[in-house]
Amino acid sequence: MAKPAILFPLILLSILFPISSPDLQTITLPSETIVDAVEILSDSGYLSMSLTLQLISQTLVPEPTSSLTLFAPSDSAFIESGQPPLSLLQYHFSPLKFSLETLKSLPFGTKIPTLFDNHSLVVTSIDSEKEISINNVTINDSVIYDVGSLVVYGVNTFFDPLFENDVNKTLVLMNLGCVNSMSDDNDESAVFVDNNNLEEKGYRIINQFLDMQFGNEKKRMTVFAPDDNEMKGSLVNLTDLASVFRRHVVPCKLTWNDLINLEDELVLPTYLKGFSIKMKKSGDVLVLNGGVPIVFSDVYKNENIAVHGIQKMLGLNDDEKKLSNTDNGSEFHSSASADESHDNNLDYGEF
Repeated sequence: MAKPAILFPLILLSILFPISSPDLQTITLPSETIVDAVEILSDSGYLSMSLTLQLISQTLVPEPTSSLTLFAPSDSAFIESGQPPLSLLQYHFSPLKFSLETLKSLPFGTKIPTLFDNHSLVVTSIDSEKEISINNVTINDSVIYDVGSLVVYGVNTFFDPLFENDVNKTLVLMNLGCVNSMSDDNDESAVFVDNNNLEEKGYRIINQFLDMQFGNEKKRMTVFAPDDNEMKGSLVNLTDLASVFRRHVVPCKLTWNDLINLEDELVLPTYLKGFSIKMKKSGDVLVLNGGVPIVFSDVYKNENIAVHGIQKMLGLNDDEKKLSNTDNGSEFHSSASADESHDNNLDYGEF
């Protein structure tokens, strides 16, 4: 019997999703499976999904199915979004049962069918040994329920049904090496920069940091570089320089010709945890993160690296600052530390 504390949510959900519906056929999973899953979801802290499954399991599935995978949004996701429409709930059910091992084996871009007509989920895992990602939402690595024909996984937010429209943009980045480069250190090419070329064009600080961080390491990259005047006016210390550099570097080579032939709107990954560069075309100008134009295309390029000059540094919002504070910069190394200097302020005379 439902506890008094949850009777009101039960009544509300029953109004929103009446049990009888002439348009939908009943689920063919054993009723005891649904009862067990409802109880386990509640015990595991997924009360909202537990109540929802209990009330709409018989009206949720438009066609009979003998197996299901449920990606259960957390209670905080329900609180944040409000009561979702039935179609969104159906988007979190697949008529196939996927074991954890199967999910880990699915390559990037694999489409997973759902109970929401003409809408699929998309596998976005880059390195499934580290985490499983669907629609850019991380799947909790512990299974909530796996008995018979039903398996349930937890997710911290609702999947976006519009995400499938954007997946082709990510596949373009994969073809250019932008996605794979984030987890692949076996690129056969090494970074080598003509120092004089960049310095003569007013990008000496960025050039020095490229040398300091990469040297002869095997990397391909694109650098969106503020010039020396902008760097000197905005930087305070060496720690700032490391963060600034990481958020201006994309892990693949994109020349100006590559950039202007990409989608009108695109999100590029960077080496700074939690920070992406959103690129949009505005006439003949490419604008980054809503207000920073590229002002000097192909400042420098060779077979491994492309550098483009931008008007000013790319800033961080509050959420990105929190994430970047947890980034230990494992992709980078520093030739100096605060312990090696009595003054951590930058000496621009060195540049």
